[in-house]
Amino acid sequence: MALDVFTPQGCFGSSITQFRIGNTYARPLGPLFRSVFPGTALPDYNCPYLVAGDFNIHNPAADSFRIFSSIEERESVPYLTLGSDRGFSLVNTPGISTRFPYTSSHKPSAIARAFANPLIFPAFRLWDASFLLLTGSDHVPIRRSHAPPDPDSSQPGKWWQEADLPAINNPLTGWHVPSPPLLP
Repeated sequence: MALDVFTPQGCFGSSITQFRIGNTYARPLGPLFRSVFPGTALPDYNCPYLVAGDFNIHNPAADSFRIFSSIEERESVPYLTLGSDRGFSLVNTPGISTRFPYTSSHKPSAIARAFANPLIFPAFRLWDASFLLLTGSDHVPIRRSHAPPDPDSSQPGKWWQEADLPAINNPLTGWHVPSPPLLP
């Protein structure tokens, strides 16, 4: 499922007038297969895109305190590899469980994922699964929020004309690289 939002004035501090929010539920269909394939869940859109949902994959990137089987890691690799190739960032807070099973034979895990493509990631502000509300589900609600990118957190620009080069160079004039120590 996806929701397209159109904003004539631009969104998230950019001139882009559309963004998309996707939701996926990828049920296991046997070893190595899910009902929603990686390319469907993580498409290569040219608009800001956030996809969240129950991917039913286990990986240390989101659940760093858990020990994983090789099968669990192999099942998650196609999603994380394709996501990385397409510039997606996993926005989950590592180690925060998103599923609390009703049975004692299963332990809490982080199978819900949220991925942001490079056009929406700079506007990402919050991913929070810490408020444990009863929803009738074994999954907790996850709050996400976005806002225009913070200009104070942007990458510094190259403003050479404003740099005080004499103040930088003077302390460096007497500096020299020491000789390496003699070999024993």
